[in-house]
Amino acid sequence: MKHLIEVTLESKINQEGEITNIKRHGEGYLKIEGETTTVFFKTKDDKYKYVYRDNELEIIKDDAYKIGLNKDKKCDFRFEFDGYSLMGASETNVLDVDEGKVESSYSLFINGSKIGDYQSKLTYNIKKSK
Repeated sequence: MKHLIEVTLESKINQEGEITNIKRHGEGYLKIEGETTTVFFKTKDDKYKYVYRDNELEIIKDDAYKIGLNKDKKCDFRFEFDGYSLMGASETNVLDVDEGKVESSYSLFINGSKIGDYQSKLTYNIKKSK
């Protein structure tokens, strides 16, 4: 089942003690297959292409995000931009598909070195079923 959604992504990045807060709006869709829910979305301010790993490497074109959430509420990810490859592991704290809330926190690494901690809060509204 696929639902079109409007999204708001609020991020808090702690990099070497410096905290940055970012709020972005966008749109995408929610895909539900069995016990796995995947949120695909693109925010209006994004200019990089993101590559996420959810069991296997998958390239998401058009500067889009993909967050794969399984019944364990965990997802691994990887994204690349400007020749850099960042990797991390995400522990999803809150997942309420019906109410449209996903909160997660994870650490980012470049070449094995930790560069910062990242917290995100994604909220979405289902526009219509497709």
